[in-house]
Amino acid sequence: MKVRMMRDARPFGRTGDIVEVSPAGFDYVTSLGIAVPVTEARERVEIPEAPETIKAPVKAAAKKKSSAKTK
Repeated sequence: MKVRMMRDARPFGRTGDIVEVSPAGFDYVTSLGIAVPVTEARERVEIPEAPETIKAPVKAAAKKKSSAKTK
């Protein structure tokens, strides 16, 4: 059974972790309010944010002036 930890509990996990526990462990952590049951798939999957694109101004290439020395 999967639960989301609401507080740190040493043998089970840290706050925010989704962990698999035995039925006896499930009864224990839910009765104390240490964890809540995970029932929906969206709670188990983290959705990555869309990458932000940085739009920098495009600079025109500077033309080099040829410096020819004349005698």
